[in-house]
Amino acid sequence: MRRAVRGVWPHLPVLLIGSIAVCAGAAIATLIAPGLTPVSVLVIALLVIPPFAALIAVANGIVVRGDATVRQWGGSLIRSGWRAVTVAVPPVVALALLLTAVEVWRISGQSWVLVPLGVAATVSAIGVLGLTAALPLALERPGLRGTALWLSALFLVAKRPLSFIAVACLAGMGIWAATAWTASLLLLLPAPVALVASAAVWTSAARLGLAAPKE
Repeated sequence: MRRAVRGVWPHLPVLLIGSIAVCAGAAIATLIAPGLTPVSVLVIALLVIPPFAALIAVANGIVVRGDATVRQWGGSLIRSGWRAVTVAVPPVVALALLLTAVEVWRISGQSWVLVPLGVAATVSAIGVLGLTAALPLALERPGLRGTALWLSALFLVAKRPLSFIAVACLAGMGIWAATAWTASLLLLLPAPVALVASAAVWTSAARLGLAAPKE
């Protein structure tokens, strides 16, 4: 975590570029599919996750190796954007199903809908926390894929849940602050979230003796 904090100022340009790209993707997604619906979740996944994954790659470079460049960010966006989308499929689908269940319950008022709604909410929460670990792992360890990747990510989350809950809380607080005060705060949000997520993964992995960050 200390390396992540020390690396912010020297790498401020690339972090800012990455954050702007994420916010631009979010803005386009909002124009295409406004509101919070199953369709908007899918659109956000397609337009926001690739630039955010490139920002995660930058954060990995800072945390793991102490260095990252704009060129590396661009390369990661091209090479890893689609893979990041595929990694995010489980939580994205779970969130879409959750929103669908909420809408069905709102319209029908049937109590039985609460069962799939509760299941979707639980899977969504676990999936979002798992994604905060899965993206840094997927970008830094290309050999980890599919079930192995998600099992590794969920193992880290289960062993040190507070580290990954902190990532979700930071993102949530940033979105709330931008909604309550000014949307310009969103430009400052993606980079810290990416850095904290990367630090959580590699600090947790190193302390558990699973993987030592490459120097």
